[in-house]
Amino acid sequence: MTDMMEEYLEIFAEEAEEHIQTINECLLELEKDPTNLDLINQIFRSAHTIKGGARTVGLSHISELTHHMEDILDYIRNGQIPVTSEIIDMLFKCLDALETMLDEVKAGETETSVDVNSIIEEIKKLKDKYLSGATQSAEAPSSQPSESKPKEETAKPSEKEQHQEIRKKGCKKRNKKNKIKVQNAKNYS
Repeated sequence: MTDMMEEYLEIFAEEAEEHIQTINECLLELEKDPTNLDLINQIFRSAHTIKGGARTVGLSHISELTHHMEDILDYIRNGQIPVTSEIIDMLFKCLDALETMLDEVKAGETETSVDVNSIIEEIKKLKDKYLSGATQSAEAPSSQPSESKPKEETAKPSEKEQHQEIRKKGCKKRNKKNKIKVQNAKNYS
């Protein structure tokens, strides 16, 4: 690999890391507010930017996954597919795959251990399921608290709540790391 290509990959990795963080933050907010079109548009733009950068540096596995993310996000922002917990879970799965692939790129790998094709097939199946009308709008997460099921105060957090907490911790860790980078950059200015 040439020095020039290594430099391009490094630039791509830095930019992709920022966009992955944006996607993570937006998905966490989208879980709370599934009708927020601004969040969906931000996720779409970040996925689009990652796709373009990945294509530029020849990382087809990343560009293919983000292309299919864009596809379903486009249907969501056009109102053809609702934001459901199933869709959000799938987007988090894509995010996890992107994080793994980005780590591999940073380690000098141009191939991936992630089964990108199976994730793409999952995206296609979900897209087909929702576009065929096989689901009901009752699947969409409600932004209103449910009155029919009171929560017990001593109950253990659900898997979804545990997943959200793990995501928040990872996001805080990345935010802290980025703040340190910014502070260090200011010190050298």
